[in-house]
Amino acid sequence: MKILMTTLLFISIKAFAYPQTIIKDYQLCLTCHVSPGGGTALNGYGRSMASDFMATWAIKNEVREFVTYDSPYVDYKATYRHLYLYSEEVETNFPMLADFELALHLGDILTFDMSAGVYSRDLQPETRQNFILVKPFRFMTFRFGHFMPVMGLGTNDHSLSIKQTNGLGRGSESYSGEIWLYWKRVGQLFLTVSANDVSIKSNPTNTYDVNSETVAIKRMRSSAFIGTFAEVGINASGVSKPTTWGAFLKWSPFWTTYILAEVDHQIGSIQSASWIRVGGFPFKGMDVYMSIDSYTEKKKSIGLDWMIRPGFEISASYYDDETFMSQLHIWR
Repeated sequence: MKILMTTLLFISIKAFAYPQTIIKDYQLCLTCHVSPGGGTALNGYGRSMASDFMATWAIKNEVREFVTYDSPYVDYKATYRHLYLYSEEVETNFPMLADFELALHLGDILTFDMSAGVYSRDLQPETRQNFILVKPFRFMTFRFGHFMPVMGLGTNDHSLSIKQTNGLGRGSESYSGEIWLYWKRVGQLFLTVSANDVSIKSNPTNTYDVNSETVAIKRMRSSAFIGTFAEVGINASGVSKPTTWGAFLKWSPFWTTYILAEVDHQIGSIQSASWIRVGGFPFKGMDVYMSIDSYTEKKKSIGLDWMIRPGFEISASYYDDETFMSQLHIWR
C-alpha cells in the first residue's frame, strides 16, 4: 500500500498514444505530434482529431482554431492536471502538473521545441524538455536535446514496473541524441544515446541513486505494423551491451476495443516486469479499461478516461488495495 501511495503521487497520464488512435489506424505519433516519439505538442492535425472523433461533444475544428489556425510556423501545448487520491491512509488533492510547450518550425526541416512548468506537488518551476528536431526526409528525423527517450509503449505512468525496469522514471529526462526511421506500412525504429547521471534502482519503489556515475546509455526500440490495427515490437538498452530486453504490443482486435501489453526483463534478475491494459469505448470519448501491473506483486485496477470536450478530460481508477484516484486534465 505505501509503495503504491508513494508512486501514485507522481503519475502523469496519457503520454503514450490515446487508444482511439490505435482503433482509427493512426500508427505514427508524428502524424499528430511535433516529434515521432509523441508526448510533445500537437500539430494542427492532432488538435483537430480531438473534435473530429475523440471528444464526446465537440464543434468541428474548435481546437484547431484556438489562437492560431494550423500555423506552419508555430505549435503549442498548455496543460494542467489536478489529482485527487483517497485510501484508508490518506485523502488528498493537489495540482500535479502545469506547463507550456512551444514549438517553432523553420520550414519543414527544422523545429525548436521548448517547455517549462511545474511537475510535482512542491510546485517548483522546472524546464524538462527542450530539443532540436531535424527532419531531412519524411521517413527520417534526428532529435538532440533534453527529453525522455522512447521505449516500449511509451507510457508516462511512472509507477509502472515496465518504466522502472527500463530506467525511466519521474524526472529522468536526459541529454540525448535520437534517430527515427520509418518504413511505410512496415515499421519504425528508434535509436537513442542518453547521458544519464541519475539511475533508477530496479525495484518497485521507484527510488533513485543520485550518486551514480554519468554513463552513456544506448537504447533501441524497433516495431512492425501487422495489418492496419496492430503494432508489435522489441526494445533493448544498456551501456556497453544490452542488459534490459522487452517486447510490446498495441492491438485493436475488433470494433472499438484495444489491448496494450509490455514485458521487460533485466538480465540477471529473477523476475520480469509486465503490464497489460484491455479496454474499449462504449461511446465516443469514453474509454473503459482494466489493467494488471506485475513485478514482485500484482497491482490490478479498473478505470475510465472520458474526454468530455476537446481539451477537457476526467479520469478515475480503482486499485485492488482499495485506493481510488481521479484526475482532471485540461489542455489546449
